[in-house]
Amino acid sequence: LENNESSEFLKFGNVLLAYNGTDTEVIVPEGIINISSNCFINDEICAIILPESTDYIGDYAFTFCDNLEWILFNSDNPPIINIDCFDEETILYVKDGLITRYQEDLSFQFLTILYIKQLLKNIIQI
Repeated sequence: LENNESSEFLKFGNVLLAYNGTDTEVIVPEGIINISSNCFINDEICAIILPESTDYIGDYAFTFCDNLEWILFNSDNPPIINIDCFDEETILYVKDGLITRYQEDLSFQFLTILYIKQLLKNIIQI
């Protein structure tokens, strides 16, 4: 297990096991491939940016983030997700030109999917 005292992320190799921070806007580090079940349990989180490397999201990974408004996917290909990993109200942002790819993925059909909008540049600089 990797958990630096300065790190808010508990990792095992390329798997993110837990987020222990208090930020309202979370940027998951590049290189994380899997986000484990129940990884984010934090009522303070409003926004999450996932790295391009993410290809799997486990059960209930974000479900218990009651104030989560949106998630930004940087991956060109939709990751494998479980139906219960997001709340149905969560807005998913994807890179320009990828909205159709995500909408056609059966796992993502229940989410509101939007292009990256002007809103993001004012919130988080990647």
